[in-house]
Amino acid sequence: ERDSQNAKLADANSQIAKISKERDDALGQLVGLKDSEHRVAVLLAENTELKEKLATAEQTVREVSEDKPKK
Repeated sequence: ERDSQNAKLADANSQIAKISKERDDALGQLVGLKDSEHRVAVLLAENTELKEKLATAEQTVREVSEDKPKK
C-alpha cells in the first residue's frame, strides 16, 4: 500500500510539474501578445501621424502650384 501511495504521489507531482510548465508557457505567450499589441498601437499612431504629414505636404504643394504664375 505504501508503494501505491508513493506512486500516486509521484504521479501527482509529475502532473503538477506539467501543469506549472503549461501555465508558465501560457504566461510567456501572453507577455509576447501584449508586446505585439503595444507595437501595433505604436505603428498605428505613427501611421496616423504620417498620414497627417502627407496631407499637409500635399496641401502645401497645391498651394505652391496655385501661386505659381502660369506661362
